[in-house]
Amino acid sequence: MEPAASMFESWTVQLRPVVYSTDPELFRQLCGVAAGDPDVAQLMPIRVVGRRNFVSQLVARLDASSRLRPGISHEDATAILLALTRFATFDQVHAVADARLLG
Repeated sequence: MEPAASMFESWTVQLRPVVYSTDPELFRQLCGVAAGDPDVAQLMPIRVVGRRNFVSQLVARLDASSRLRPGISHEDATAILLALTRFATFDQVHAVADARLLG
């Protein structure tokens, strides 16, 4: 399989927003509880570490196959992809899309 196709397949399986879209309210509540409950807040970084590791590997593969945008560092590409795959980003984009549909 071509590296780009393999990366896309990995991306769609590991990071697609389907997980968030199955129950957005649950994720909103989880984030809210984590903000006020130190025990729950301690669990949230575990998800971030897993996502960060996957994104970092994806960026390394992009770089190795010369598909990383010239001039962008591994760290910057990782940060951008992490921002794009956060629940808060999904939720905001979803809210805008819903507003357009209802508008």
